[in-house]
Amino acid sequence: MKKSKKFVALFLVFSLVFLYANLFAKEKRGALLVITKKGGEQISSELITVKPNSLLLFVGTLVF
Repeated sequence: MKKSKKFVALFLVFSLVFLYANLFAKEKRGALLVITKKGGEQISSELITVKPNSLLLFVGTLVF
């Protein structure tokens, strides 16, 4: 009986640690990227994904 209680307690502890680690992983943000156009204009954005032929950037929200 004691071994099964220890196993359940150990399982719960590892489950909580795994859940706690996943919560912080979701808050991870991309690197800040500054792009300078040929005319000198700069755009600051967050790098989301890097693919062989493209970059996906988060520029922000548009307000109308």
